[in-house]
Amino acid sequence: VVAELKNWRISQIFERQSNSDERRRCSLCGKVVTNVRNHYYVHFPGKYACPLCPAVYTRSDTLLTHTRMKHAHAHVQ
Repeated sequence: VVAELKNWRISQIFERQSNSDERRRCSLCGKVVTNVRNHYYVHFPGKYACPLCPAVYTRSDTLLTHTRMKHAHAHVQ
């Protein structure tokens, strides 16, 4: 149910640009994007905080990349 609500919310925010195009325009900021799920988190961020420094990210994969690059030798639990 939560996933269905989130998908509905995303579909309400993003308007398809044309029938043959995968790009969509965000009704909140006007930006045309190809990956609506990634852009969604710009406006509705999840908080992924690094446990080793003050860095905070909107996506878990970005936090993982940060941790691997900046804290490669640290032990993270």
